[in-house]
Parts: sequence; structure tokens; C-alpha cells
Amino acid sequence: MPRSDSAKLGGSQAEERAAILHRALADGRRAWIVHELRSARGGLSVEDFADRLHLHPNTVRWHLRVLEEAALVFAQADAPTTRGRPRQVYRLTADGVIAEGSDERLLVLVLADVVARCVDALPTAEHTGYEWGRYLAQRPSPLAPAGSDEVIAELALTLDRLGFSAEPAENGVRLHTSSLEGLVARHPRVVEALLRGVVAGVLVEMSSGLELSRLSFTTDAAEALVALRPRPVAPTP
Repeated sequence: MPRSDSAKLGGSQAEERAAILHRALADGRRAWIVHELRSARGGLSVEDFADRLHLHPNTVRWHLRVLEEAALVFAQADAPTTRGRPRQVYRLTADGVIAEGSDERLLVLVLADVVARCVDALPTAEHTGYEWGRYLAQRPSPLAPAGSDEVIAELALTLDRLGFSAEPAENGVRLHTSSLEGLVARHPRVVEALLRGVVAGVLVEMSSGLELSRLSFTTDAAEALVALRPRPVAPTP
């Protein structure tokens, strides 16, 4: 992915860059293209966007050209799967990853700074995560208790709503933290405490009979694994 030079810009250059980004994303269709590319690891083609946006391919090409000129996306040949010319797909540049929701992510970083400065930062983060986990989880009917797969799916959905790119995995959930990499890098312990709280809150709300067994990040903190296990049954007195 092409690297971002935005952080190196001076005052007037930064203002000019911000104006370029604003113009590029002012159109809802272009903002939608950037949004879709964030979850498309293999990139998307003109035809993919045309189908999803119900637009003529030439119109899609024009929007993509605007985004390319703003250095938010770049095109490259996809890995060939059949004979013939490989299709061209578009991916986000580093600036494209940052651009969508950058104001919101900046606010998240500021609020995380506030939390991290508290004497009881980690218990506060965990308790807050617990409350939000219970609030966001969809409680099952008492007549139809949720199975482990349903609990894992609900946990993945809840974490996804909180900004993590989450997907069910064997006996847990796998997280991709690229959209929150600044927060994870700056306050890893706060994020971990928050995640522990969210997981606990969802599991309690779902009456799941499961508990967190392990929360582990990769070395570069780009991914995390939330591993679950059955909660031990208390012995009968």
C-alpha cells in the first residue's frame, strides 16, 4: 500500500490536503466506494462497484479517477485466475484508510488519552466495556437459549459495531484492528481492558455458559484472537 505523506505536511499544505480530501469525499458515492474498500481485502473492480452502486461503469471510472487524483485509492492488476488479461482492482492508499471517519477516530484517541490518565484507567475501561457489551448484545429468548455458535456470532457482531473488523473463528472471534491501529498502538492495555469488558458483558447478556479463556494480539497488534471456553460449573454444596 502506498504510504501516507499527510503527517509530514506543514500548516498551509495540511489545509490544502484537507480541502482536497473534503472535495473527493463530498460526493456520497465516492465516500461509499472508500467505505466498501475498507472491508475488501482483495480490492474491488469497476464492475464490482457498478453492480453494487447500480451505476454505469464509465460513471464508476470517473469517481475512481477523482479518488485516485486525491491519492485515496490506487489501481493494480489482480492475481490472474484464468487465461487472459488480469482484471484491474482498486485498493485504498494509506491516506484512504485514514480518511474515512478520521475525525471520529481522532476523538476516540483523545478520549482514550483521558481514560489512560485516570488512576483507575484499566478497571474503568473494563467496566465501561462490560456495560456496552450488555447493552449492544441481542439477548436471546428464555425459551430458546443461544448455542455456542450463536453466541460467537453475536460477539463478533458486537465487536464489529464497536469499530473492530471481527469474524467468528473456532471457539472464539478473530479481530482485525487496522481501523483502530492508532488507538491500539497508543493505549494497548486500555484497549485490552475494554475488550475484556465487552466480551464479558456480551457473554453475560447472552446467558452463554462461556467465558474468556485468552485474549492475544499478534506481534504487530494488527490482529487479535478472543478465545472462549465453557465456564466451569460451580460444585453443588
